[in-house]
Amino acid sequence: MERRKVQLEAAAVADELMRLNGGPEEPLIGLHRNRQIAPELRQRFVKIRDRLIQLGINDPILARFDSHTVAQEETSAVARQLAAVAENLL
Repeated sequence: MERRKVQLEAAAVADELMRLNGGPEEPLIGLHRNRQIAPELRQRFVKIRDRLIQLGINDPILARFDSHTVAQEETSAVARQLAAVAENLL
């Protein structure tokens, strides 16, 4: 997947996560909210996060989306961070 495609997909996934959360300021905690995310969207997020890591972008906020070893990040924070990463990708 080329960088431009990664950027577009990351922005699309961030937008969908944001809409699920009711907007950028909705403070829903990751663990509880992430369980309500459709499996297809979760899979798209994980795929794009993996691709970002392959590009050398290992973001700690994105890693905490579904972490089992540290506290999970709020989904809205993950969405905002993914949007920021996508914006700065090129």
